[in-house]
Amino acid sequence: MAWERFDINLLRDGAVIESLHEAVNSAFHDIHDHNKPAGKARKVTLTLEFIPDDDRLKIATKAVVKTAFPDENPNIDLIQIEPNTKIGYINAMEQLPLGYDPETGEVQPMIRKDSQS
Repeated sequence: MAWERFDINLLRDGAVIESLHEAVNSAFHDIHDHNKPAGKARKVTLTLEFIPDDDRLKIATKAVVKTAFPDENPNIDLIQIEPNTKIGYINAMEQLPLGYDPETGEVQPMIRKDSQS
C-alpha cells in the first residue's frame, strides 16, 4: 500500500501552521522588546500527537503550540522623599540608584548596618 506524503498545512485546515507562525512572530516581537533581557532564549514548541485506532485507519491528532519567554527586566527606581514643613506636602524626586545591578535587578541596601563597613 502506497501512502501519500502528509502535508502539515492541511492539519486542522491550516490552523496548526497558523498557530506556529503566530508563536514565532510573538517570539520575534519579544526579542525586540527592550524591557526583556537580550541574552535569554525564547522557546516555541510544537507538539504533535498521533493516536491510531486498532485498524490503523483512523488517527486521532492533537497539536499544541507553546511559548516560553523570559520575564521583563525589573523596573527599579530610587525615590527620595523630603517633607516640606512650610506647606505640608512631601516632595518626591526620582533618583538613579547607585548600587543597582541591571543584570540581577538587585539594589544594594541604602541603610548601613553596623556589620557593614
